Amino acid sequence: MPTTADSRPAAEPPTRLANEIHAGSDRLAGAGYRPLVISRRTGLAAAAVAGLAATAVVLSTRGPAEVPPALAATLATQVTPIVEQQLSADWSGDRMGCATRVFGLDPAGARTPADVRVAYVWAQCSTIGTGIDSGLALPTAVHLVPAPTVETPEDGSYGADIERIFPSRVRDLAYGDEKPDLTPAVAARVAVLT
Repeated sequence: MPTTADSRPAAEPPTRLANEIHAGSDRLAGAGYRPLVISRRTGLAAAAVAGLAATAVVLSTRGPAEVPPALAATLATQVTPIVEQQLSADWSGDRMGCATRVFGLDPAGARTPADVRVAYVWAQCSTIGTGIDSGLALPTAVHLVPAPTVETPEDGSYGADIERIFPSRVRDLAYGDEKPDLTPAVAARVAVLT
């Protein structure tokens, strides 16, 4: 067996495999197919492109990274009064001041507020003018079309509601392992509303 300069066995040419591939490509060529030939350079380029594509998919489905910061800020301003009105009616009957942080969109690739059908947000709210500080923090789906509505998980079916309301690409964020602390923003909003 031939050896290399450092006494390692040299790789033998894969003649049997090459002959089988060649015979197979002859059969395909007879059927009208042309064999795909990938050189080392083409193969490396294809692998690099595939790696970049996989990275882009992972990054685009991570949640907050899917929402451009300027769009998130615009949507937070738009959805906060909707959330305040709905949660005030549904949860306490008392007026609430809220802050929201957008963590997902439907459709996921939306780039302008007009493109967004649903904004997935963390909402943190506090009652206003009750004399007793009461508040809540929960993931919320704000449906912007056809008419604004708010959908939140209920106490008795929280996990099932999270599964139903939030798409898989943002569901981990909705479960709230790392929910944002919006306390300063809530205090500022309450100050504006009182």
